[in-house]
Amino acid sequence: MWRKVVNCSITNYSLNHIDIEVDDLQRGKWRLTGFYGYPEGSRRRDSWDFLRQLSNASQLPWCIIGDFNDILSSDEKQGRSQRPQWLINGFREAVSDSDLVDIHWKGYPFTWFKSLGTERAVEEKLDRAMANDIWCNMFQYATVECLTATASDHYPLLLECDPKPIQHRHLKQFKFENAWFAEPEFDTFVKQHWETYGNTTITRKLDDCASDLTSWTAIELVHFMKSKTRGRKGEVALKLDISKAYDRIDWEYLHDIMVGPIILGRGLRQGDPLSPYLFIICAEGLSSLIRQAELKGDIHGVQQVLGTGKYLGLPSMIGRSRKSTFSFIKDRIWKKINSWSSKCLSQAGREVLIKSVLQTIPSYIMSIFLIPSSVIDDIEKMLNSFWWGHNRAQSKGIRWMSWERLSVHKQDGGMGFKSLGAFNHAMLGKQAWNLITKPDTLVAKLFKAKYFPHSDFLESSIGHNPSYVWRSIWSSKFVVKGGHKWSIGTGHNISLWDQNWLFDGTSIKKPDNIDSQLNNLTVADLLHHNAKEWVSGLIRGLVNDDIADKILHTPLLESVQNDKITWQHEKNGLYTVKSVYRFCISTIPGRDQHRVEGNSHLIWQTQMPPKIKKFMWRICRNCLPTRARLHDRGVTCPINCVLCDAGDEDSNHLFFSCQNSINCWQQMGLWSSIMQHRNLTISVKENVFNIMLQLNEESRVVFACVMWSIWKQRNDVIWRNERVHRTVVCERANSLLTGWRNAREVRDMYNNQQHSPQRFEWTKPDAGTWKCNVDASFSRSRNKVGIGVCIRDNQGQFVLAKTEWYSPILDVDTGEALGLLSALKWVKDLHLNSVVFELDSKRVVDKFNNNMIDEYVFGDIIKNYERIDTAPAISFFKASTVIRG
Repeated sequence: MWRKVVNCSITNYSLNHIDIEVDDLQRGKWRLTGFYGYPEGSRRRDSWDFLRQLSNASQLPWCIIGDFNDILSSDEKQGRSQRPQWLINGFREAVSDSDLVDIHWKGYPFTWFKSLGTERAVEEKLDRAMANDIWCNMFQYATVECLTATASDHYPLLLECDPKPIQHRHLKQFKFENAWFAEPEFDTFVKQHWETYGNTTITRKLDDCASDLTSWTAIELVHFMKSKTRGRKGEVALKLDISKAYDRIDWEYLHDIMVGPIILGRGLRQGDPLSPYLFIICAEGLSSLIRQAELKGDIHGVQQVLGTGKYLGLPSMIGRSRKSTFSFIKDRIWKKINSWSSKCLSQAGREVLIKSVLQTIPSYIMSIFLIPSSVIDDIEKMLNSFWWGHNRAQSKGIRWMSWERLSVHKQDGGMGFKSLGAFNHAMLGKQAWNLITKPDTLVAKLFKAKYFPHSDFLESSIGHNPSYVWRSIWSSKFVVKGGHKWSIGTGHNISLWDQNWLFDGTSIKKPDNIDSQLNNLTVADLLHHNAKEWVSGLIRGLVNDDIADKILHTPLLESVQNDKITWQHEKNGLYTVKSVYRFCISTIPGRDQHRVEGNSHLIWQTQMPPKIKKFMWRICRNCLPTRARLHDRGVTCPINCVLCDAGDEDSNHLFFSCQNSINCWQQMGLWSSIMQHRNLTISVKENVFNIMLQLNEESRVVFACVMWSIWKQRNDVIWRNERVHRTVVCERANSLLTGWRNAREVRDMYNNQQHSPQRFEWTKPDAGTWKCNVDASFSRSRNKVGIGVCIRDNQGQFVLAKTEWYSPILDVDTGEALGLLSALKWVKDLHLNSVVFELDSKRVVDKFNNNMIDEYVFGDIIKNYERIDTAPAISFFKASTVIRG
């Protein structure tokens, strides 16, 4: 039946579409289009262009449904060869340019099929329903369901704009049982309960009585069984779900297949000995029926599907075309981007979505497989397009910077996005690291037995006919080799050559003309046999003086019993993807050319609204679409300044030379500082940094907000033809700044209530306790670290002090740890009982008190305190942190 509240009228049609205007008296007017795309491959572009044309034909809420003869991702086709990627990308662009998104899908994932039941079977999702953002907001719960049909090679689609809510199952209807009259307790039960219902209606009393009678049957049965304690005849109650009794024996079927009586030769003493025989008879009968049906052709078997599918979201088998194997990653990211395309997202919002959502989609896959560079390039292009957000229904917009430049750190002029290739190697390096540090795991034993049975991972080769998983992990070997560092235990497992074990994380390169007897030397060969000390004479006779000094300065700690590998680019020596990613970035050839010289930290560290920071970044990276920059990019437009018409509109002129801007700077009281440091012959980036360096924190924020307000004024003139006085420009900047500061004050007030202020002064220890202060200093010229230790009593009076020097310079925390170890030994020798150690390295204190995991030299030094026999000398000791004022 046609709904009376809906009227439809055809507004336009052709061989490929029917346009309908729907007048819904409840929701208003909207547009429905039935679409048929050209099936010929040579006319696909005509279909895409026609779809774009239809999208611009009306401003009404729009829904389009039909046979597009195209797919949006590779997983929308199953069987035979995959569809060419350029066809998928072309249809995606047409859908994106039309600002359409898929309506929620229900049912079978494919809508068209061919040659089902054969080896050439193909299924594709050629039919779909899509809508623009306005229509989706009008019908928020709309669904499209793929129905089943056999009369056509296309399954029909059912579009439900307002799907009906799910009907809940009704409770079972009450039925009165005449058998209850035979029970002597029935009358008493009804009378007793009827009196408790009160002065309600007769209908309500009947409902309550029905409920009580329903429970009475179960209660009485259980009560009867509980009361009966004797008798030759027992009772049992069964609570059964008859709907689950699908595997019961059909006795008529059993009688029909039996030819004669069953004669038992032997019975088994487990339950009913007849039951297994009955099931065997039925199983034999079923087997015979299956054979007969197969001979008649009634059973066609199970279709064989090519490929191995996916397991836990990962491809089970990697074929020759790795690009097509991993194209599903691009499909996932594109679908996510397309679902956001119609939403109003600021550039700050896009940054959050890229970093927290889109970049994390391939993380799991990248931890197992090396993604082809072509797939990574396509993903980064999609992310780049999304970042430079634009109205795709009108234009594809301008990508002002490449992804390589955007993935540079913010302090170096980028936006801090991930370089996915480097991130892929960092994730795979984690697996390689586990093979080295966890050799007893099953996967480590498997890989070692197959690919490097007589060596370790660092010396392994790719091997013969390797799996793609091993090939991927092996490709990250350069990461582990470049960033690892050995902590010396016995030294037997550390090769003297080409392994990072020196104190500065470097290795000793093996000489080309080395004697064969020295080829297999280990670090253990440089140590005394009876003590963990370097053999100085042997070392200086083996290598030159510079390398010998490095060896002799490499610390040997008693707490390190066995050789162990650490990650030298992390303070605690543990492998983290974050630090490894930074290392991988540093190894990319030509990476430094994307870094920008200057003081980018002035933008990101200044306390101002986030959108102002993004705006200032665009100015300094010359990404602001002034008329001069648009002209450089080939956009046909006037080049004169829209505010003063007195010069070409580039960033330098607009902000520092235009008379309109000068008036604003004068009113805000900043013109004198700007005039002293501006130079129109240099880049706008240099001008901005030079000016901000001369301003205090307060003035920097005002400076940036006024620049943003000037840019907004310029846009209002172009797009709205509205000119405002300089007072309005300044007031707008002040209003933005005031609102942001008020919000920060509320936040800071809450934070101050949560956190009490820290004390910076030195405090006396408790009565009967000594305080030992430890600190480290560094001398670059002398290549030494100095340790200072000072002991005071509970009155704050000086007692003892000492200093020590160590070589070479390590890091700050290692120096502090050496000082703490020295102080512990000294306190033991002084026979002090209750001692508090105080130093300004939180990392050392946390490791000391909490035994945090730390595999670097620093952690090994802290472990040495366990080897000091402190129990007889010190009854109480702890470490605490002091913050310097």
